[in-house]
Amino acid sequence: MKQLYYLLPALCVGLALQFKQAQAQWVSSSSSRQSVVWHPAVPRPTAPAQLEIRNISFADDNGNRKIDARESFTIGYTLCNTGQGTAYQIRPRITVPPTIGGISIPEPADIRALNAGDTLRITQRGYASEELQDGTLTVTIAATEGNGFIPSPQMLQIETYAFRPPQVLVAQTRFSNRNGGVPKSGEVITLQMLIENRGESPATAVTARFTLPENIFPGDKTDFTVGTLAPGEQRIVEFPFFTNQKYTASSVPITVSLSESYGRYAQGTTATVDLARSLARSEPMVITGAAASAVQMGGKSLYSDVDLDIPQTRRQQPNLFALVIGNERYGEYSREVDVPFARADASVFRDYLTQTCGVRPENIILLQDATRAAMENAVERIAGLAETYPDREKQPAEIVFYYAGHGLCDDRKDGYLMPVDVPGTQVRQGIRSADVYNRLSRSGAARVTVFLDACFSGGARGEQLLAARAVKIEPNRDLIAGNTVVFAAAKSNQSAHAYADKQHGMFTYFLLRKLKESKGQATYRELGDYLISEVAHYSLRENNAAQTPDILVSPEAQEMWNDWRLSGN
Repeated sequence: MKQLYYLLPALCVGLALQFKQAQAQWVSSSSSRQSVVWHPAVPRPTAPAQLEIRNISFADDNGNRKIDARESFTIGYTLCNTGQGTAYQIRPRITVPPTIGGISIPEPADIRALNAGDTLRITQRGYASEELQDGTLTVTIAATEGNGFIPSPQMLQIETYAFRPPQVLVAQTRFSNRNGGVPKSGEVITLQMLIENRGESPATAVTARFTLPENIFPGDKTDFTVGTLAPGEQRIVEFPFFTNQKYTASSVPITVSLSESYGRYAQGTTATVDLARSLARSEPMVITGAAASAVQMGGKSLYSDVDLDIPQTRRQQPNLFALVIGNERYGEYSREVDVPFARADASVFRDYLTQTCGVRPENIILLQDATRAAMENAVERIAGLAETYPDREKQPAEIVFYYAGHGLCDDRKDGYLMPVDVPGTQVRQGIRSADVYNRLSRSGAARVTVFLDACFSGGARGEQLLAARAVKIEPNRDLIAGNTVVFAAAKSNQSAHAYADKQHGMFTYFLLRKLKESKGQATYRELGDYLISEVAHYSLRENNAAQTPDILVSPEAQEMWNDWRLSGN
């Protein structure tokens, strides 16, 4: 009994020791990462291990070599043991500075052992949340080893790009009925809404829901699927509705709620129609291109009068070739100010060429927001089309060149048309206007007509380029040759302005209006006189700024240009 008394404490100690050893022998990770089983008792090395981190790589989901907010990415690296002994209990880690928010990189599994001469490729996938800011992320790739044979840490620098949310809103609204005039009870009224994404990221799963007062009924449905809107993209939603005899209010408020996939970046509005006022007649809506984000169009009509009812002709001019350029979005390429309505100017002018002047669509090159390379190629191509026109012996080719955008003049008094990817500080990287005139005239075209809704005084539509000088330099006037006529939007020391209410450039609006009124039959003399008179007057009235169009005629065309017509003679 006495022996048992002495044995019991020893037995208890032994059992406890065995339990502790068993507990220490197998430890299972309970973290959310891959379950790892390892032996905490690190074997003693018989030879030194030498770990190295090599072959670091980076990849992101959209392939722009940056970490964008709301994007996943991977960092890969190779762990090499170049020593003579085995490395044990290796714990690789990628460390993000605590001052950088929005980056999460889960830890990889621990490595039980890496034999001498062996390598192991490790890939860690991370994610950037909306908290990420613009900047540079420096991560440290390192590892620990059970016996202290740690590799030298490696650094990796990656650019980060903050989240640019979409911004979905109603840019314009317009009420109309079938025949125009004051709407009657029971008559269908159509609310047209221009929904636009003015943000810098695509908006997905965009929807619109209309809410009506009592005694107002939808013509069809109240929920509309808009879909995905790219940055700057617009979509038109038409919502018909009607009243009954019980509705006695003088106006009808229609509320639209917008939503998108994030649930935070869409803003609805309430549009109100006055039932005592005449409405516009319902017409097909003409929206050309995406509006510049800097242009606030709320409260304006959805289209200009010159955009609709374009005169039609059956006459064809297969010998007429046209290059039409509308450079509007400079801010996306060169940090210059945009040119409001330039895209619409070019697009609608193209429509007048095809529908009113009989130019074949395949004979027109339309460029929107053109780079230098695109403009140079297009000038060469349109000249080449005129040079190779098969029937030029019977009917000589003609060329029309239209440009809306920024212009500048260098210190040698040479005027330049500015592509969207050339900043105003590098004026000679633009397209020299004299080179354009000369190339088009050398094509052998019987007529070259140029329309420039631009100026060379350092800006367009009242917006100044960065390089605009306090002292204006007037461009040369004697640089055109061949049978060439140039209609310029303004004198050399003036700016070309917009006509905001008409959503066109001032010069282009009256150019289109004269083509519409005359059905393309106005002579160049009539067109020139009209442009000078109307633009000069309305620019002062609308913009409080002087703008007088200018007409430049080459010596060869002096005796004949007055009777030329865009629709042909």
